[in-house]
Formats: sequence, structure tokens, C-alpha cells
Amino acid sequence: MVFSNPLFLIALVALAIPVLIHLFNFRRYKKLYFTNVRFLSAIKQETRKRSELRQLLILLSRLLAIACLVLAFAQPYIPSPLQQKKRTGQQIVSVYIDNSFSMESINGKGSLLDVAKMKALEIASACQPSDQFLLITNDINVRENIPVSREEFTDMVKEVELSPVSVPLSSVLLREKETVRNLHPGGHTIYLLSDFQKTTADLSSLPPDTVANYFFLPLTPGKRNNVYIDTAWFESPVQQPGQPSVLKVIIQNAGEEDVEKIPVKLIIDGKLKSVSAVSLEAGARAEIPMTFTNESGKTALGNVEITDNPVIFDNDLYFSFSPVWSLPVLAIHGGDDSPYLNAAFGADSTFILTNVQEKRIDYSSLQRYPVILLDGLKEISSGLSQELSRYVRNGGSLIIFPARDLNHESYRSFFTAMGLPVFGEGDTAARRVDKIDLESPVFSDVFEKNASGKVVLPENTDLPTAFFHFLLTASGGINGKVLLSLENNDPFLASFTNDRGQIYLFSSPLDPAMTNLPKHPLFVPVMFKLALLSQAQHQLYYYTGTNDPLEIPGDSVPEKESCKIKKSDGTFEFIPEMRNTGASILLFPHNQIQEAGHYLVERNGVPGTGLAFNYHRAESDPLLLTGNEIKTMLSKDGIRYFALLKDNKTPMTTQVSQIMHGKPLIKLFLLLSLLFIATEIAIIRIMR
Repeated sequence: MVFSNPLFLIALVALAIPVLIHLFNFRRYKKLYFTNVRFLSAIKQETRKRSELRQLLILLSRLLAIACLVLAFAQPYIPSPLQQKKRTGQQIVSVYIDNSFSMESINGKGSLLDVAKMKALEIASACQPSDQFLLITNDINVRENIPVSREEFTDMVKEVELSPVSVPLSSVLLREKETVRNLHPGGHTIYLLSDFQKTTADLSSLPPDTVANYFFLPLTPGKRNNVYIDTAWFESPVQQPGQPSVLKVIIQNAGEEDVEKIPVKLIIDGKLKSVSAVSLEAGARAEIPMTFTNESGKTALGNVEITDNPVIFDNDLYFSFSPVWSLPVLAIHGGDDSPYLNAAFGADSTFILTNVQEKRIDYSSLQRYPVILLDGLKEISSGLSQELSRYVRNGGSLIIFPARDLNHESYRSFFTAMGLPVFGEGDTAARRVDKIDLESPVFSDVFEKNASGKVVLPENTDLPTAFFHFLLTASGGINGKVLLSLENNDPFLASFTNDRGQIYLFSSPLDPAMTNLPKHPLFVPVMFKLALLSQAQHQLYYYTGTNDPLEIPGDSVPEKESCKIKKSDGTFEFIPEMRNTGASILLFPHNQIQEAGHYLVERNGVPGTGLAFNYHRAESDPLLLTGNEIKTMLSKDGIRYFALLKDNKTPMTTQVSQIMHGKPLIKLFLLLSLLFIATEIAIIRIMR
């Protein structure tokens, strides 16, 4: 306990007054004459002891009453750890208001954002009139880098609205520190008003701080309930016009209560295509397949929507996709055209197969093909090697069937440059394919699944056999995925990623004398999937508030022309940064897209590729940090001066004053003084 006016303690000498009164007043006796004192002799001693006890209690009550009154005038208080630092001169007070979407949750006082704004105004009124204020939100605003007066701060707080931007708390504080360091190198005070979601409140990432004062005000919603659309994807990598497509949608119940039969709607180009319903227990998630048929061959704009309150920003998931009418395939042969490739790709209108001999290759046309097959090339020339390397780096897919009598040095040079294992000696023993990577996208939907959704192949499954295959050798082991393995664990088919492209390598030539794969039932689905997976995937959707590159086909925007991104309803447009990679165009939005929805890439006013943007789901999980968790994390991180505020009936001005100036005890001692005076009166009246 510390005293603001310790000089008043001199008044404690007044305690001598009741002592003196006790000594000189209560020891005077009055003589009473009584005719017969024989009856008083038995109670004489008992009455004297009772009188002395009464006098001592009265004396004690008076002493305590005077002492408490003197202590009250000395203004006692319990000091706060934050009082170790003295405030001198004008101070900068930073107030962070979390305006992310999770703050639209409701408690007994309204939305959490409205409560945070009200508390921020109370904090401002509790500070010194000379203090200056910094308002910090999730938005990057130039105004937040300039200290303002209390009046300006009040106006700025009233203008704060919900924002789709979700940033880690550590980055917010880092931005605040950089600003204050240039303005006020000494200590300052930071107030953080947030619900402190575990997904964004990364307090464990805060650097140690022994200078600033941190005040944390956790705001808690009445009920932590939220059902949202987490993600979605197509079951097949390619969507064809007039063919059924299956969209898989993940619905998550992040709340504390079960939900029953929430309708799920699928809308494509403004038309309702599918309706489903989902029931979820608390904390559960479900995968909903939604089947539809898209008749149009143009870019389709779709969205999945549910109905859930009060958090509504994640009730919609927007997406876009481009149906594929046909897929061009280039086959480069070392000899005659392969009848097996012609039979596989020529029988399906989805593919357009072009056969060319290795000496008649038009290198300038390679980038037009999503997939290229090398069939039985005895050697790979340096020119072809360079063009194929550029092709794969730009996102193309390369399928290689070696020749039986290949030039090892030629292949070794190309494979080494591409980071592939090289062909070693040939193995002429007949070996059956023994293992299949069923988790690979190549085989994800080739085999039927059981009731649990898994593929379990019978032991007697008919799989291809290699009568001759090359051994694959690499100094550091095979740096790729083995999709088909032989009985001796040698790779029969392996895939490798190189920059943005993919390489599929067979260890046997495409010759019935070397392997029965060309005549095996597995040949057609494998070749189809390799070709379909080579198609440049149109990203289903992006997230707002980022600078992730947006990839569009390279032939949709010429290199020398600029393009424009425009919201589908025409309410917003801008010109992004553009980079041409040769195979595609990369557009950089630089955080300019803040609103979820559909957008179109335009050139010369003509709409082209459709894009979809969604709000990030980091704010969808309502799991919050508790006060004890916040204290534990801050203590471990070396934050020396911090305190937790409470969202209760105690005004924010009172809480801040008690933390900054300690807890005053004036009222307590005044009440005690009155209590002891009342005690004295009670003793005088009761103990007569």
C-alpha cells in the first residue's frame, strides 16, 4: 500500500487524545452511599472487570476510527506494476480495433465491433487531454500513421466498419511499433480490442517488449455458433459441355450447437442447378456432392450458398471454371506413328491428336499443346532438349516412352538437366506391376470405391506386365512419385515436378514386345488421365485482399496490350500489373480486390476470362483465446507491462485509472472509519 499524501500521516498523533481521555476520565470513581453493602460484595469484582472491558473496546473503536480517517486523507492505494514507469509530457496512445468479419458476432450489448468502438471512446476519455491517439485497424490506412487529438480520434472511431482483411495480430503490432518508433521513441500505451481468435491472435509470435504498456480487452460473443462453406473442388480436373460435373463442397459447423437440414444451393450463371440439405453436429463437417450439367462452352460463374446467422460473410463461396471442348495432344515419334496412341486418343472427341516425326518438329508450336508425348525417340537432340526444358518450365506436361535402343548419353544429358533419374541397364525379366499409388490424381477415379470411399484392389487384379524395362538410377534416389511399381520395386511409371510443369516417365517402350500395357485395359484410362491432368487448371477461386498472381491463358491477352479486371456487376474495376510468362499471363491485383464475388478480365472492353474471389475462412472458426491463455502467452513472450481489461459493468475509465494509477483505498478507509464509530456507539448503548 502506497500513500499519495504521506504528510497527512502526521495526524496519527491524534491517536493520543482518546488514550489520554481514557486514562484520566474513565479512572474517576463516584461515591454512592448505600445503607447495606453486604449484598454488593459478591458482584463487586465482576462489575469492575466488565467495566474495564467496555472501556477498552470503546478506546479501541475510537483509535481505529481516527486511524482510518487519517489514512483516508493520506490517499492510500495499491500500486500497479505499470506505475513503475512514470508518464512525462505528451503521450501517444495506440488503440487497435479488430474490424475483421468475426467481430460481427453478437453479445448482450450488440455486435462485438460496436462494443469495441464504444470501449475505445471510453479509453480516450480516460486519458490525459494532452495525449495523442493512433487508431489501428486491419485495413492499411494512411490516416493510421498520423497521431490525432481526442476529438479527431472520436470521429475516426465512429467511421470504423467491418473489413474483409484478416491479418495476424503480430503484424498489426509490428506496424504500430514502426509508426510509434519514429514519432515517440519512449514508452507508450497500446490498447487491443478484439475477440482474439486463435487463428489470427498469434501472441506467441510477439517479440519481447519491456517498454510499452499493453492493455488487452477480450470481447466474447453470446454464443459461438457459425456454419460456413469451407472449400469446394471438382471431382474431375476437366469439365466438358453437356457432360455431368460433380462439385464437392465442404460444409463446416464451427459452433457449439447441432444444426438440422441447412439448405445448400448451387447456382451457375444465375440459374439454380442443384439443391441439397445438410445436418451437422457441433464441430462436425460434411462433404456434399452437387451434380450438374453445364451446356455452355464459355467460362461459367457459379456460387454455393447457405443460410446462417449472425456471421454471414462465409455463407457464399464463389467459383468460376472454363469448360473444355477439346484438348490438343502432340505425339513426337522416333519411328512410325503409334497405332495404340491413335486408337486411344482418336476414339474420343475430347482429344485432338497430332503426330509428328522427330525430324519435322515445329518448335514454335510446342507451347500450344498442354501435353507432349515422346514415343520411342532414340536420342534427344540439344535443340529439342532446350525447347522441351522451356516447355516444361512454362507449365507443360511431358510423357516419355523410351526407345529400346536409345542413346544413353543423349538421354542422360536431358534427364540430368531436368532433374530426372537416368536410364540404366535394361532388365529383360518379365515382371508384373505390383503396386499402384491409388492416392495419385492419375488413379483417383479409375477404380471403383467401396462403401467407405476407399479403393481396395483384389489380390488377383489383372495389372500390366513389363517384359523389358530400364532401371532408373539417381545419386540421391528418385526425387519424384512412383505411380506404378513392378514386383521388384522398380518404377514402371513415375512422375516428376519441374518448375511449373510435370514429367511422366515410363521405364518400358510403348511396344507390345516390351510390355502388354498398350493392349491392357488400364492403358486408355491412364493415358486419358495423364492428358487431362496436363490441362492448365483454371483456379476455381482466389481470396480477397492478397497479391497472389491470377493466371489466365496466354493467348487471351497479347503481351503488348493491357487488360482490366472488372466486377461482374460493373461496380468496380482496375488495371492490374501484368506479366507474360509465354504459356500464360500473370495478373497481380496488389490487394485491390476487397469484395467477394465474380470478376471478369477485359481487353478492349470485351469480357474474357472469369475469376472468382472469396473472403478468407480464417475468420470463420470462432474458437477464442481465454484470458488465462493470453496471460500465459504474454508471460512467455517477455511482455513485461500488460494487463487484461474486462467487458463488464465497471466503466472502462475506472479500469484504466486503476491500472495506471493503482487501486485507490480512500473509500474503503472512510467506510471503516464510519464502521468503527458505529461500533463505539453500539458498545456504549449495549454494554451499559
